[in-house]
Amino acid sequence: MGNLLYYVNPPPRLPWNDYQYTEYFASLDGLSVTENGGSVTLDYSKVSVAAETTDGDEALLLKDADLEFPSMTWAKRRTFKTKACWIFEASSGGTANVGTGSFAHDSFFGFQVIDGKLECISKATGGETTVEVADWSGGAFEEETILEARYFPGSRIEFYLDGTLATAITTNLPDNNAYASRSFEIYAKTTADGEKKEISVSMIMVHQKP
Repeated sequence: MGNLLYYVNPPPRLPWNDYQYTEYFASLDGLSVTENGGSVTLDYSKVSVAAETTDGDEALLLKDADLEFPSMTWAKRRTFKTKACWIFEASSGGTANVGTGSFAHDSFFGFQVIDGKLECISKATGGETTVEVADWSGGAFEEETILEARYFPGSRIEFYLDGTLATAITTNLPDNNAYASRSFEIYAKTTADGEKKEISVSMIMVHQKP
């Protein structure tokens, strides 16, 4: 008689029902790098994504999910967590952001610094919603911050700074599943101010719950 496998009701949560990805940047292996007047560099298990001083310079680092099952979808809860700092004159223009999904394809949530302000952001096909949570204008900000965003489908995204709830966004939640499988993006772009934009990240964690 063969071995029997049975579960009590309800069945236990099996590990492959979750998608979980953690990156400590020991190398860039398996990550996608785009440098267009910018650079992506490693330094002591930190990755720096920088745009140089010419208008339009940009750099992008991203990771698409390797697994086909379980699929990444905006219909499930997702947590995004990172440890990051921004290294440029916060009063200048340009942007640098970090998050999950695709920023360029309006299917994204995360954090950005733009015009000297730290903002929480959510992007959907129909638009975007941002909430300012810190004003760094007038000087550089180089202290690492633990940033976390918790996504609840069709409801809200809660944003945390160093473990403290900073705000919640309830509009323009990501809705394009074509880019839901992008685990993370780190992006920097310079505008006409002629100053370098850089974001440094030492950890990223993405977890999708069933």
